[in-house]
Amino acid sequence: LEFLHFNTWFEAGASVSDYIANAQATGGMAACEFWPCMFLYLPNRWVDSPGAYISLIIFQVFFGLFLMNPVTSGLCMHTLVVGIFCNAGLAHTFIMGFHLDRLPSWRARACKIFRVGAILGFAGVIFTGMVCLISSWIGANAPFFFWFCESLGLSSMSLFVICFRYEDVSQLPH
Repeated sequence: LEFLHFNTWFEAGASVSDYIANAQATGGMAACEFWPCMFLYLPNRWVDSPGAYISLIIFQVFFGLFLMNPVTSGLCMHTLVVGIFCNAGLAHTFIMGFHLDRLPSWRARACKIFRVGAILGFAGVIFTGMVCLISSWIGANAPFFFWFCESLGLSSMSLFVICFRYEDVSQLPH
């Protein structure tokens, strides 16, 4: 990256990746994400959408690679993996937003709030990552902004999934 005049030391400030860069913390994060991911793995149970299924598979594969490639083991691979899973998370969040009409109104409202959080969080991670390739300003002046975006995106997507379910099984697509 140096020959492209990018920062060779990526300074984004605090990051979720910094906090899960050991086996115990990575296992803890994987355990906390298991239940929401299990629901995410089954979009065809709730939604008949090839786009939702494909975006979800890409998200899940690269989220798993994120857990296997901590920031301490290789910055370029970690950055690539995070960029792909954030873009897939954005795509999946947009696609799932088109399927809120069959939910009870209170669930649809909650999903819309969490959807906005996921979009802002994932877009913030992508934006911050791109800016930090050029400048270390964000890391130096807003050291928890990157961490906030990561936390907002992952938490919102997990809570979206918990709220996105149909109360009546007869509402499921056939």
